[in-house]
Formats: sequence, C-alpha cells, structure tokens
Amino acid sequence: MKKLFFVFIASALSITLIPGTAQASPSDTTIYQITCVSSGRVNVYLDYGINAITITNPNACHTTESLYISDGTGATWTYSQTISGTTTSGSYDPAARPNFETGALGSADAFTLTLASTSNSSLTFSNGYRTIDVFFNTQFNTLSPNPVAIGQQVTVTGSNLSSITSLFLQSGSNYFSATTSNRTATQLTFTVPSTVTDWRGITSDVIPGIYSLNSARGKTLTVIAAPVVVSLSAEEIARLARVAANTQREADKSSARALIFTNFKSYGKITAEIFGQAEIKGITAENIESAQAEIDALPKESRGDISQILKIARKYEVVGMIASGRVTSVYSSTLIEIGLIPADSKDRAALLAAIKKLPASERSSYASIKAAIDRKTAEIQARKDRYRAILARNAARRAG
Repeated sequence: MKKLFFVFIASALSITLIPGTAQASPSDTTIYQITCVSSGRVNVYLDYGINAITITNPNACHTTESLYISDGTGATWTYSQTISGTTTSGSYDPAARPNFETGALGSADAFTLTLASTSNSSLTFSNGYRTIDVFFNTQFNTLSPNPVAIGQQVTVTGSNLSSITSLFLQSGSNYFSATTSNRTATQLTFTVPSTVTDWRGITSDVIPGIYSLNSARGKTLTVIAAPVVVSLSAEEIARLARVAANTQREADKSSARALIFTNFKSYGKITAEIFGQAEIKGITAENIESAQAEIDALPKESRGDISQILKIARKYEVVGMIASGRVTSVYSSTLIEIGLIPADSKDRAALLAAIKKLPASERSSYASIKAAIDRKTAEIQARKDRYRAILARNAARRAG
C-alpha cells in the first residue's frame, strides 16, 4: 500500500464557519483545520494535481470529532489516520456509496485522504456540527490580470484546458459567461463582457465585483469598471498637449536652475546649455567664458544667493540688445538696472540717445558701452561747466 506522509504547513487553511452559510476557501492547500462552531458548511477547492487533504482538529472541537465521508466521486481513495498516536490506513471506494467514519479527532490527531488518480473528484466530510465539501483537481492555476476591467482580456493558466470552450463566473446574484479562445492544454483566454443576457432574454450590464469560477470556486477574479473613454475635440487635444509641454518645460527649467545653484555654491562650471534650459537669457556660447569669470569672481558670502548670477546674466542680455538691432527697444531704466548710468542721473535721456547713435563697433561690449557713456557724461559735464562759467562772468559784470 502507498505510504502516506503527514506534512503540516505553517500557512495551513483556517476558516471560520458561519451557521447556515457556505464559503469558498482558497485553493492550493493540503491541510484543513476544523474550527469550533455549532454548525455550518464550507467548500474547499484544491487545484489540479493536489489530490490529498489532511483534516486536523487543533482546538479539539467536540472531543468526539468523528467525520463521515460520503458523496464521493472518482477513483478509489486511500486514507491514513493518526488517532491518539496510533496510525492506521486503508482504502475507500466511493462507488460503493458507504458512509465511511473516521476516528474521533483530538487536538493532536489527523485524517488524510488521498485520491488514487488525477481525475476530477469530490467528496463530503460531515457530522452533526459541520459539513466540509472538498473538490479535487480543479483545472485552473492563475487568472491575470487580476483585477481586470470590463471589456479586457484575461489569460488563464492551468491543466487540461484545451476542451474548455466557455466559462461561467458568479458574484452573489451577479454573473456572466465568456467564450474562451487561444486554447491550449495549459492556457486559454477570454474577455470580460460588458453585458449579460439572462434566460428571459433581458440584457443588463456586468457589475464590478469579485467573481468565482463556477467550475473552481476557489479561484476568483476581481472585475472593475471599464475605463472611461473621453472623446476630445482637436482643439482640446491641442490644449492638453500645450499644458503637458509647459509642465515639462517648467520641470526642465527648475532642474536646470537647481543645477546652476549647486555649481555656483561649489565653484563648479556652468555651461551655456544649462543657462538655456533654465531660461536665463543673456549667457551664450560666445560670452560664457567671460560670464563664468565674473561668476567665479563673486565673493564667497554671495554664493548662497542665485540672484547674483541672474544680475550677471541680465547684464549680458542687455549688452546683447544694445549690440544688436534691438537697441531701439532699450530704455534708460534698463541702463540703470545693469549699472551703466546712476539711478539719480538727470541726463538719462541724453545718455540713452548717445548710446543709440553709436556705431555697432562701439556698442559690442559692456566696457565699450560704458566708455561711450563716460565720454558723453564728460561732454555734458563740460558743457554745464562752461555754461556756469558764462553765468558767473555775466553776474560779475552786472555787479561791477
């Protein structure tokens, strides 16, 4: 006779029975622990290839916990039971339809029943307190994705699947059926339908929920609502694209500015490309070396303030405007901003006009622009001095 081994698993199944209800337990377990309740019924589903179950009574529920095996289907069963330290074994033929009684299971006892073949089979353990319906060799291993949205495809793996042309899934009073496709011995697919038609011809929507396979109630599929498909106009699509582009640009700008600040504090080099990504105008490949030299010359105590870099960049931006054809868009306030003329100057208009009249060769750099302003300032001052001298001589003649 086949030798049986008792293997107790740390994650053994433990189910609380609710009087008058039937519950589907997870499959893929070989041990079922009796729980102490007055009455109830439970279904235990074992996956294909798991053909043995061990019943234990760890809490010594009703000290004379004998179970009667009935309603068995399939080939001959073999059993082994350990009662009070003594192990006995034998066989049980479900075709004879006897009620086979186990011994009384104490807290340290166990009863193992093994199916002698791999055919689909079931049996019932029962006594006056509880009933355990066991279903062996269910065919399904995994369903994925799980959860799955209504309208999406599910892939099923398992054994002996090639002949399964349809599946029925149920969640309470809700249900749906699905035709399978892509069938092989170990895999098939089906699509969760959006509607179901009952026997009266009435069509209704499939309801989200946790559905059990009718042929393997231990296997469940969580069905969620179908994703909402929104139809957008071309104008709205364009707007969303602009929003996405702006969001990405802002993220790139923030990242580049953070990098500039980090390099600034640590005396690192900053490239013109980084300034461009940071959207800080004025620094170009042509002037980056001069700008870097000014940045490096800033005092140590200024390196916690990125506004110092922004001032330098602004200076180069204004110089670029003056050196180009955009000089006409430069205002005296801009010259004050970058320190070319004093804020309290009364000659701002004259100095700005002089800058705009300069030939391109004399307004190509900050130094050349500053030199032109200094010359014009000296010229204006000399004119003012001459005028004051004339006024002084006139006043002296009148006094004489």
